[in-house]
Amino acid sequence: MTRIASIVRLAAAISLTSAGFAIADKASADCASYEQAVQDALARNDHGALKSAYDNVTACDDAVFRAGLGRAIAGKLFNRLTAERKTSDNLNEILSYGRVWQAEATLGDLSYRAHNYAKAAAQLQDALTTINDKSVTANPPPQDTIGAIFHQAEEANLLASENVPVPRGRGGENEGLGAFTIRGFKPSGVSMPVQFVFGKADFTPQGQIAAQSLVDFIQHAETPPARVKLVGHTDHVGSEEANLVLSRLRAKAVADFLVAHGVKNIPIDTEGVGKSKPYESADRTSLSQDQQDQLDRRVELVH
Repeated sequence: MTRIASIVRLAAAISLTSAGFAIADKASADCASYEQAVQDALARNDHGALKSAYDNVTACDDAVFRAGLGRAIAGKLFNRLTAERKTSDNLNEILSYGRVWQAEATLGDLSYRAHNYAKAAAQLQDALTTINDKSVTANPPPQDTIGAIFHQAEEANLLASENVPVPRGRGGENEGLGAFTIRGFKPSGVSMPVQFVFGKADFTPQGQIAAQSLVDFIQHAETPPARVKLVGHTDHVGSEEANLVLSRLRAKAVADFLVAHGVKNIPIDTEGVGKSKPYESADRTSLSQDQQDQLDRRVELVH
């Protein structure tokens, strides 16, 4: 699986359905007049006038119109940004108008490259959430694009030095890495940074937080799985036999934690594979040995 090497180039090739102004006929005449002011400001590339024109839309009593217009602005600004082959300029400004998954994923990729992994994991999960929201993203990107964003979000989450919460939908269901399906893309599972005391099956404080996240994944699933499987992995340090035993004990420790914290009606299978299956990072050579080991030490929730 390849990491998103140039998500800006990828996103520029995708047509943003929200980038066209085709909503005026559904709004009142007053609302449509605000749209014209926005279009004029965009045509002049006058960001100050654009902000002022959009602020005036708050006077328009049509929430659907306002949200659609904001997404249209964001889409046009993002397309302009990518056409100019820029990356970070004005991305946050773009998102202040509306949710555009391309801008969120680009920010996540930039944060990853800057080694701000916790921020990257959050931003990339935001992109997945936006893709999964049909009211915001009418036409989702291809499955391999969703998969690439998911994989980079997972990798950033494994590398983060702090817990990154899973976003929740309007009904409290999991989004981002916690979603069991994203617009047709069905991840086989998700790897979590469940960390243990060296050579033992006891959680570190951070590992316990990650284990609790697994509980949340299952309990807040939109459609709870009929069965789950936990696969323990270790880094390369130590013998194959010792790591195999340790990985089995750690997977069992996570299973016991899930049951103790409310996951009682779903069968849980456990497996340990030791150091036989290192994490498939797109570019391990860009990571330090400690970071590579951190990716390898994980527990995978298979669903």
